[in-house]
Amino acid sequence: MFESKLNKDNSDWKNSFLFQKWEKKFLNSGCKISDINCLGSSTYGGSLKTLFLSVKFVTPENHFMERSILIRNESVVIIPFRFLGNQPRFLCVMQRRITDGNISIEFPAGAVDDFKSPREAAVLELYEETGLKLKQKKLISLKENLRLSESLVDEIVHWYGCDIAMCDNKNDYMDELKIGKKKYGNMGEGEHIKIEFITLEKLKKIKSFHMRIALSFINNELSISCDDK
Repeated sequence: MFESKLNKDNSDWKNSFLFQKWEKKFLNSGCKISDINCLGSSTYGGSLKTLFLSVKFVTPENHFMERSILIRNESVVIIPFRFLGNQPRFLCVMQRRITDGNISIEFPAGAVDDFKSPREAAVLELYEETGLKLKQKKLISLKENLRLSESLVDEIVHWYGCDIAMCDNKNDYMDELKIGKKKYGNMGEGEHIKIEFITLEKLKKIKSFHMRIALSFINNELSISCDDK
């Protein structure tokens, strides 16, 4: 559920792992908070997922500033791939998104819940959204601790690759038509996901920041050429 205009007398959010992690990082910069208000929050399954704060603070240069920030847990994105001959195929998830209500084609992704490591979260999200079973040690680290935004959102994103040939249940993903008929996702959180193998050519036609970043990692870290032939 989403809670807006949170009662200012309710300071439970100040005791949350989410807020305290951000506060510690912010104060380490030398900035001093003079006032802070919670404008809203979102929770799923009784767990705080997002905070929207208005913050007044003084910088080390003695400048007074007032800014808003959206505080979220860190997140992970996983790029699952395999080869048919020498042609790469990428396993993507398809689900409706709140931004425009349309079906979005993305790679498996999700939040790093409190006290979990990014790798723990990555293998869990991979399984929940695609059914793939991969051991943490077989994740391919593409880029960790990548800041999503410098101005409004504090989210840190960790990117990983997944060679499907390394998955415990790799043989279940040989029949591409069969896997397309199954449904995935965390139903308790309202996720309704279908999966599909996508060619590199189709990936390159998807106009999203998410996919542009993914293509960069595919080309540079996974050494799968994205150049036009």
